[in-house]
Amino acid sequence: MPRLRKKHKHLPRRMHLKCGSYYYVTKDRKWLKLSRIYKEALTAWANIEGVTLIGSTVANAIDRYLLQCMESHADATKREYLRISARLRDTFGAIHLDDVRPHHVAQYLDRHPSKSAANKEVGMLSSIFTFAMRWGWCIDNPCKKVRKHSEPRRTRYIQDSEFAAVRTLAWEHENENGEHPWRPLAVAMDISYLTAFRLTDVIGIKLSDIQENELRIVEGKTKWKARAIMTDELRVVIERATEIRRRVSSIYLIVQREGMPYSSGGFKSAWQRLQRHALTTGAIVERFHFHDIRAKHATDADEIGINAQLALGHVDAGTTKRYIRHLRGRKIMPLKGVKGGT
Repeated sequence: MPRLRKKHKHLPRRMHLKCGSYYYVTKDRKWLKLSRIYKEALTAWANIEGVTLIGSTVANAIDRYLLQCMESHADATKREYLRISARLRDTFGAIHLDDVRPHHVAQYLDRHPSKSAANKEVGMLSSIFTFAMRWGWCIDNPCKKVRKHSEPRRTRYIQDSEFAAVRTLAWEHENENGEHPWRPLAVAMDISYLTAFRLTDVIGIKLSDIQENELRIVEGKTKWKARAIMTDELRVVIERATEIRRRVSSIYLIVQREGMPYSSGGFKSAWQRLQRHALTTGAIVERFHFHDIRAKHATDADEIGINAQLALGHVDAGTTKRYIRHLRGRKIMPLKGVKGGT
């Protein structure tokens, strides 16, 4: 009986990852290099196995899903799905697709230590079953018959005074070398609020994206094109960004001191340091996520009658509603009084 994997559990049998490359390990323990790219390696693995990934187990469906159905996803989503697929393979991998019942899915949800993670994992499992039905591998999707955990909506709304305090702190903070390392974060805050762009899109803005009358991007998550009209406020923010001192020139608008663009993880680390400093100095009494700025845009836009769904680029209006923070209650415009009488 083969030994159970201790890592890289998302990989199909006999495929291993070593030194950045994928290998196929034969029965006599010979290592055959497949590729450094996962999709190419999976295709080569299928050719060696002499199969076309046709099968009836959940593991077979996971393999084909990863090979054929993730091309349209963003890189971050692909990495997350690879991680999730390992957990799903551990629990459901050996089970035939038509043998998975709704109560199995419900048990997985109930026993999971994290409600949010459980919902995401069952969501991916549901997608796998949907595609398996299309391939003719099963006749039903058991995940559709199970209600996921209810998750509390995030309710943090950034007050104007809080936003201004953190932005000012980020712009004015000076380190021991007389540098202002957080000024790019202040610019990112303004651009995110004005345009509702996601963090990855904000830090990915190139100077070539800045047109005379518009700021044009291709959204990393959806691959949709988006255009922000060059208002006076947006123009001022972009000018501030270009005036930040850099040791090396860059093709990107928001960069680190060395001229390199921020990675998502690097920006979030700097953001956490800024938030801790804001709490310590009393600029704010409760930290907020950078993602909450997008929710502030949606809320403020909705308050003045602007279509927040269009600004955020959501297909489903229900998704937009999760962004709008109505902690202050619904805004009601009183009617004019009834004329006549006393």
